[in-house]
Formats: sequence, C-alpha cells, structure tokens
Amino acid sequence: MNTSTTVRAGGTKRQRAAALFPQGDTWQLVVAEGNGHTRVVATQSLPAGSLDSLASVLASHRVERLVRVVPASHCIARLVDIDAGEESDAVAALALQAEVQLPSSLPDHRRSWGMTRAPVAGGGRAGLVSGWVEAADNTDVMPVDTVWTSEVVALALAL
Repeated sequence: MNTSTTVRAGGTKRQRAAALFPQGDTWQLVVAEGNGHTRVVATQSLPAGSLDSLASVLASHRVERLVRVVPASHCIARLVDIDAGEESDAVAALALQAEVQLPSSLPDHRRSWGMTRAPVAGGGRAGLVSGWVEAADNTDVMPVDTVWTSEVVALALAL
C-alpha cells in the first residue's frame, strides 16, 4: 500500500484518495485531498480495465486509497426510520433492519448500513441499508488500498 502524504508548510498532512466509477467503456476518476477540508485535485476519464493507466495516474497524484463505486444498477438501497434513543440501540435496530430489508442471498461483505444526518418525523433518525447484488468489475487487483461503496452511500456521505 502506498502510504505517502503531502506535507504542507506548518506540518499539516493532507491525505489523498480517489474515487473510481465505471461509466460505459470508461472509468471516471476523481482525486481529492483532505485534512478537515476536501479539495478536488484532479478528474480524469480512463479506458475501463486499463490498470496501467490507472496505476500511473494514482502514483502521479500520490493517492493512498481508492474507493470503487458500485453502480446503482447493482445495488439495493433502503431508507428506514429508526427511533431516537441511545446510539448503541439505534445501531442494533439498524442492523436488524438491514437483515430484514436486504435479500438473504447477499453475503455479509456485500451488506452495509449506517445512520444518516437526516431527521424523520416524530424525532427519530433515518438509517440507510444497502446491498451489492451483482458482482461488478471486481476481479482487478488495484495498485493501492481499495474499498468499495455504492452510489447511494457515496451521495449520503457527501450530504
């Protein structure tokens, strides 16, 4: 794993990450840098499957982590109401909702859930459960530490 970071004057570390999204026969890539504030460093289109091109771009921008975005067509997402209360109780309730709302055929590593910042009527909170239904292009060995997320989770985190 590439662990380099950019050090600014004053010793502030800025970590770099990239998001990779398949779109037709291309990969859309956005590179961002953050340390309290996020700044887009670069955007680029690459031929889908071109690992050499991807590795070169990631190295040139000193990217530490790659987030692969699973297309919405390969995912299930549900917004669920969770009663307000203790955080541990809310998380347990959300885990139970994920078990009920998502197909039992989904393996554990393709399930996710989390609380959103959105309030719901009655003082509760909104939880998001999602599952990755089909195998997207996931056989490629990426040149940096890689994690996967769905479009809806990526958007929820951005709000």
